Amino acid sequence: MTVDKPVVAERINRLFDVAHLKEDPEQTTGHVARSISTILGQDIPASRIEELRGGEAATPPEPELLRALEQHFDAPRTYLTEDGPHAAAVDFQLQVVIRARNAGVKRIEARHGKGPFASAIAEILTQLPPEPSAKTDVDA
Repeated sequence: MTVDKPVVAERINRLFDVAHLKEDPEQTTGHVARSISTILGQDIPASRIEELRGGEAATPPEPELLRALEQHFDAPRTYLTEDGPHAAAVDFQLQVVIRARNAGVKRIEARHGKGPFASAIAEILTQLPPEPSAKTDVDA
């Protein structure tokens, strides 16, 4: 089953968001385009990556390009190309990692990483507020 363009854009943006430390900026589309070009052995302009991220690409994303993005970001194969429970589970895990990172969580320890305890931790982490902005009422 293929994934529609808005969902692909959301997932690509999630990969950009998860693939950096809290204090570091996300990778540029130029950097990712160069990496993808190397993986595919053909020139992929940064503008193509930007189109995909915006969900406004005039042409549907090529499966090879999506697989190269998965490879670049070390994402599970088919995260960008298929829909279903596996992709939804991966997407949920990425959201948890992003929320935990943005909340300043440095380490989580659990014995097995499965079952109701892991699910409860994941649910709590998804409820964390987004990172507070650098500007506060005192700064205003």
